[in-house]
Amino acid sequence: MKKFNRQKGSQGEEEAALFLEKKGYKIVARNFQTRFGEIDIVARQNKKIVFVEVKASFNNDYGQPWERISRHKIFQVKRMGQLYLRQNKLTNIPLRIDAIGVWFTKEGKPQKIIHWKNVY
Repeated sequence: MKKFNRQKGSQGEEEAALFLEKKGYKIVARNFQTRFGEIDIVARQNKKIVFVEVKASFNNDYGQPWERISRHKIFQVKRMGQLYLRQNKLTNIPLRIDAIGVWFTKEGKPQKIIHWKNVY
């Protein structure tokens, strides 16, 4: 089951990155990891750094994608984002935390993508 979830998550992250690139974002990091956890996508939009949490779904058995992003996860992304900025010596840069939900058909093709900006 973990392997399936990892594959589904990776596929969702890939679709989310493509979606963002089409919207003019520049992907600067994927799966940024620290001891606190992981940020799925780090992107730039104009002069803003955007940290993106991605949730993929093949059905809504476990709720909508955004319902699976806990307060703890948002706190984690915020904390890791601060580390990312410090590690990359980025100061006085506006930042934002977004979420993207990716729905797939049973055949595994992307069906719908929704982008929620500034979830924190």
